[in-house]
Amino acid sequence: MAENYFDERIAATYEAKWPELFDPAVVDPAVSFLEVIVPELERLPPGETVRAFTVTPRHLGFDEYDVAAQGVISHHYWVDNGELETFSAPFRHVWPSELDLMARLAGMTLRERWSDWNREPFTSDSMTHISVWQKSS
Repeated sequence: MAENYFDERIAATYEAKWPELFDPAVVDPAVSFLEVIVPELERLPPGETVRAFTVTPRHLGFDEYDVAAQGVISHHYWVDNGELETFSAPFRHVWPSELDLMARLAGMTLRERWSDWNREPFTSDSMTHISVWQKSS
């Protein structure tokens, strides 16, 4: 079904690549990490609320935005062996600065932020971010 969602198999891949982020002495309770999609609101034409993010012969994906409520419903449609599978999930989009504030209120500070799991720099053009917060001493 949804091969692009973070699951235990994907987590194991990341753990093998960056074991220091998964060390129990570090992760529990000192560090939390999060992979987040940055809302593509600047790519949404004025007055439109739906944007395609995947269009392939086997998978169609559309995000439906409610800009005022900071909400998005991610709609997926897969064709597998002639069968149509659908999945929709609601999300609340948050900006990295909002997550930093929530982390600070929870007693954590930002340790690192990358645009992807290859640790490329996070910039204003980044479509995702990986953020690592550390529990303040």
